[in-house]
Amino acid sequence: MIPCWSEFADIKGVIDPKKGDVLKTFEKAGKLKVTLKEGNYSAELEFTVPPMYPMDIVKFRLVKHNFNEVFANIFVAHAENIIRRLWGGGKPGYDPKDKVDINAGKIGV
Repeated sequence: MIPCWSEFADIKGVIDPKKGDVLKTFEKAGKLKVTLKEGNYSAELEFTVPPMYPMDIVKFRLVKHNFNEVFANIFVAHAENIIRRLWGGGKPGYDPKDKVDINAGKIGV
């Protein structure tokens, strides 16, 4: 877990204990568990940091959730895509400060 220690600051910026969010580290197992809550919805996420990190990519798993299954599948696909971009040296693909319409230029219903 030491090679990714500096990245915890970014993760902690997302955690809001007032909502019931929790961040737990399991150093020996190389795992990070995050519980996020928003209103009536919650998700428990697990990140496994491989022994050869950053040479090997972090693994992600959606452990528990109370989302619609279709939304859960979309959530996992987006999370894995963000992890790949970050691992490749890129940016996550969004900036919370930007006021961008994600549907701009797309054909919608």
